[in-house]
Amino acid sequence: MVERRQLPRHVVLKPAKVGFDDQCPLVDCTVRNLTSDGACLEFAAPLQTPDLFELSFDNFRSARACRVAWRQTGRVGVCFG
Repeated sequence: MVERRQLPRHVVLKPAKVGFDDQCPLVDCTVRNLTSDGACLEFAAPLQTPDLFELSFDNFRSARACRVAWRQTGRVGVCFG
């Protein structure tokens, strides 16, 4: 597999939540690895995420805008911004 990341990611295995919009409940995930540009998110069950959503490590006191870069069963790669 060809490595296309511009920055090496750091393994973090940190709990987080994603929010899709005001109508949907927050969804728990685990951030498996992270850089300042993006992350790999893992979900307990397969989940069809929209292309754009928000990620928070602190129950949405703050959040990062995410754009989906790739999808696999139970995992999503995102770019921040």
